Amino acid sequence: MDLSENEIVFSKQLKTFNSLTSLIVSNNKLTEIPIFFTELTNLKKLDVSRNQIALIPQILTVLKDLQDLNISNNRITEIPLFIDSFEKLRQFDCSYNDLDHLPKALVNMKIINFKLSGNKFDNVPTPIPQMSLLTHLDLSENQITSIPEICRQLSHLQSLDLHSNLIDSFSTRVFEKMTKMTKLNFRDNPFKVIPEINSLIHLKELYYSNITDPIDRKFPSVSINNELENIELINSSIEEFPSLLNLTKMTLLYLHKNEITSIKDIPRRCSVDASFNKISEITIQKYADLPVLKLDHNNFIQTPNLSQCEKVQLLDLSYNNISTINDFTFHTSIEQLILNNNPLRIPPIGITKCSHLTLLSMSNCEIYSIPIDVVSGLCNLKILDISNNHIISYEHFEYLNKLEELRASSNNMSFFPKEFCEMSQMKVLIMNNNKIKVIPESIKGLQQLESLDLSYNQIREFSILELNKKLKELNLSFNLIIEYPNLSQWNQLEEFIIIGNSLVNFFGLVPYCKKTKIITATYNIQRIKQPTLELTGILDDKLIKKIPEIVANANEFKSKKVGLKLLQTPKESMLFNIDSYKIIGIGISRGNEKYMKSTICVARNIFTNGILVGSFEGILGGRTARLCSYKFVDYFLNKVSNKVVQESIEESLISTFQRLNEKIKEKNLNDVSSGLVYVFYNKILYFAQCGSIKSYIISNSNIKEIGFDHCLSNNEMKKKIMQKGGLVDNNNMLNGVINVCKCIGESNYHNLLNTTPDITKIEYDDDFKFVLTASKSVWDVIDQNELQSIVINSAHIQPPGIANLIRNIALERNCKGNISVTILSLDSFIETNNEET
Repeated sequence: MDLSENEIVFSKQLKTFNSLTSLIVSNNKLTEIPIFFTELTNLKKLDVSRNQIALIPQILTVLKDLQDLNISNNRITEIPLFIDSFEKLRQFDCSYNDLDHLPKALVNMKIINFKLSGNKFDNVPTPIPQMSLLTHLDLSENQITSIPEICRQLSHLQSLDLHSNLIDSFSTRVFEKMTKMTKLNFRDNPFKVIPEINSLIHLKELYYSNITDPIDRKFPSVSINNELENIELINSSIEEFPSLLNLTKMTLLYLHKNEITSIKDIPRRCSVDASFNKISEITIQKYADLPVLKLDHNNFIQTPNLSQCEKVQLLDLSYNNISTINDFTFHTSIEQLILNNNPLRIPPIGITKCSHLTLLSMSNCEIYSIPIDVVSGLCNLKILDISNNHIISYEHFEYLNKLEELRASSNNMSFFPKEFCEMSQMKVLIMNNNKIKVIPESIKGLQQLESLDLSYNQIREFSILELNKKLKELNLSFNLIIEYPNLSQWNQLEEFIIIGNSLVNFFGLVPYCKKTKIITATYNIQRIKQPTLELTGILDDKLIKKIPEIVANANEFKSKKVGLKLLQTPKESMLFNIDSYKIIGIGISRGNEKYMKSTICVARNIFTNGILVGSFEGILGGRTARLCSYKFVDYFLNKVSNKVVQESIEESLISTFQRLNEKIKEKNLNDVSSGLVYVFYNKILYFAQCGSIKSYIISNSNIKEIGFDHCLSNNEMKKKIMQKGGLVDNNNMLNGVINVCKCIGESNYHNLLNTTPDITKIEYDDDFKFVLTASKSVWDVIDQNELQSIVINSAHIQPPGIANLIRNIALERNCKGNISVTILSLDSFIETNNEET
């Protein structure tokens, strides 16, 4: 019987189920195990995990048939001495409690599966080596520093998990009698000496990570371990990896982010990820069948010889220094080919051998043209990325008549190629950051087009797009659009982004908000005797109607008259010189998770001369992020009304997050969002952080991350979730879906996740130059030192250009998820406000 996650107050009537053999009551806020459970004498399995239980009552020992007991994620500090009274107990899960020792009575038991992860052990507990029947032992996420030799007595052990401890070395004699071992997990241990595993002759899975300072940077031989199927070595300082010649059963070799220079004798049927190393050569066994071969971010100057590997399906050679092509690299089996960030200059003719190729990515490869003999050989291509090149001619692209997605950003295009309009199957077309001035009438031929990104161009008019009846997503941000066409027939449009344009009458768009689900734009409210309140973000027709009320009711805005102030029309050469964009830059883009959304909101001149910047990143969907974006300013202004602004900002930020959470619950939204909002007012920065978005203060000499790490890759955060009863997997995902311990919405995990933001308050320093916020997809691929370098080296261009540059770099690096970047120039903000006052 499964009664988990019900917050049930258990009735004694439950004892009438006296034939019950399994009872699961996890996550019910129990503070003790109900005594009447003892009357369920036929129980073989009892799960009381994820509660608030502090001890195991002795009366429970009447359950003589109990074989499986799960007390994980509670508050237990001690396993009782009478534990051996459970004579038939075989599965015992004590994970995520507060244990630091175990009773000797465990030696008398016949437990075969023992889980002790997430406790407070600093050594292998004394009874463990004498529990000779153990087959599965989990001591991960403790503070264990070594494994004593006496553990060699565990001759039946099949699985040993010691990840996230403090082990730096131990005697290899520990493994001498563990000949039945099939799985060994040593991830996240600071090994100085990597142990030999030659005695583990039946080992199938081996996991290491984060070995940053080993004495010997050579990985020990595994040639005797010919049963191995998976090897994982991540983020370590290993330079030399052994031959894998004898490992005929290998299916996965994962060597991501090391310092390996070569790989020898890759097994025949093995997917390989050796990205982020220093590899310049590989050798592959004859007749190899490698479904996946990832060699990106290495030191290849020539494509590898894959003559022995004719069945590879995904080949990733991006981020090398390849300018020479080996004739034996490409085969008909390749379906996905990624060559980004190599100085190819000309696409290799050999790719035409890949007759099954459906995805080709060649962004940032210094390409000037794609010859007809290459284009004509790619007739099955569905996705093509040629962003960040110098392509001036797209002649013969009509051969790509099966193409469904084309990315051609940053190619210095001055016109819209007519060939693109002949690709009748096109669904996604991304051409941002070019110099396109006119959308041709022939675009109506793209009748399957669903998503079009023409942001950062020089477009003035877009009425022709009305003829694309399936168009759902349109991004025209940062163009030269002054007027919009009659959009009354655009019933299909779901998302419309038009920030950074100088619309003469933005409010004319209001009637279309009811048809278009999302409009992101910049608009202004004129206040009597106050600077114009400028708002940027997602619009909602109800919010727009409330703007006069919001402005009038806020304490700082004692005004009943609300009118419009128009932005000045920019000259063609002044694309980024709209006044507000001297101060704030926004870069957003859809990544490869279509249904997730990254959204922003900006309120400039809030509280007379302050600014509010908010970023929201959708998790499990985008509805919550969108709601947060268009409601935050409204809620926040209402919270600070009738209060002294300077004293109420922190309190108002917290209460606004909480109100958003309540609103999301009211609407029964089942997705969630990370959120980061900051306010700059009277030379004080207030940061409110809830989730995975990061913020940084950048000066000329350094970069400082603000706030806290809420991701579950942070062991402290992970442990808190586990102690509350959440299940965090090896990919640091809560129940396989959420990677943060704080978020807005909380979805089905309201008892595990926290909505209250962490607040950080920082006084302005003259050395501060920029405030940057970045979604997880950005800081996953660009570290903070590189961010600082990008921003400072680009300080001569205005913030929208910097934000767009960071966004494009993240896209080039195949970041996962959607992108949002905001950057505030503190110097420009202070200078502008001084001028206005």
